Amino acid sequence: MKPKSKSSLIHWFPKIKGLGIPIPRTEVVLLTDKEKEAYNRGEGDCFNLERLANKVSKIIEEKFSLPIFLRTDEFSGKHFWKKTCYLDDINNLKRNLMEIISGSRLADFLGGLPIEAI
Repeated sequence: MKPKSKSSLIHWFPKIKGLGIPIPRTEVVLLTDKEKEAYNRGEGDCFNLERLANKVSKIIEEKFSLPIFLRTDEFSGKHFWKKTCYLDDINNLKRNLMEIISGSRLADFLGGLPIEAI
């Protein structure tokens, strides 16, 4: 998958992950074409939040332990870290995902930053 933006984690992460430099363990959940199209049109219910939360939750359960750092491929919302990128309670997963998605939309006055992955 070729991302639209060179700022996207999908673009730059594959280039650095094999360099032997310290990087955080990272897993990527790609959005569906339908989710990306709806987000780009500005539709409020663009994401199947249940699908995303289930996929992310499964990855956390199988590969990580809390706390973890969440982000989209271009945005993390670090200024509001407790409700966005920092997840220390799995019960807050949907809230944090929604805050990251909303923050991404608000980050650019021309329609938001693109989202291709969580």
